[in-house]
Amino acid sequence: MDKSMPICRNLPELPLNTLLAERRISALGNDIVSIQRIASLLTRGGDRFMRRCFTPAEVSDCLEKANPPVHFAGRWAAKEAVFKALRLKWDRPFSWKEIEIVSGPDHAPLVRLSPAILKRYPPDQAPEILVSISHCSEYAFAVALALTGQKSEVKR
Repeated sequence: MDKSMPICRNLPELPLNTLLAERRISALGNDIVSIQRIASLLTRGGDRFMRRCFTPAEVSDCLEKANPPVHFAGRWAAKEAVFKALRLKWDRPFSWKEIEIVSGPDHAPLVRLSPAILKRYPPDQAPEILVSISHCSEYAFAVALALTGQKSEVKR
């Protein structure tokens, strides 16, 4: 790369920069999952594994894809990453369906937290969770950021 070229020249301000201007990252979580392991669970446990760990919307979304195990693995990694980013003391039974990973209008993953999780925080202080999912032929990886502070409206 030519060192005389400015980096990120002429890039518009990113919505994430605006979002983080008034927020703070309170926690980070990540996870990596073997796609083959999830494929095996889907083959052996099938409906039982899907019903126990994923919401109907997640199951429907993953089954619509050309390679469902890749997408189930990505959702699983995202759920684990979100769980780590929440940093809650779990002194009660927990269902993986309490963390839902859905596709947003732009197909980017969005996180929905159950009322049971949200009520563990003071009113209006539950973190907003941003998540990113990636995969290769063998693994799915996800990272989750927990944001706290004043929410700002971001125009897209």
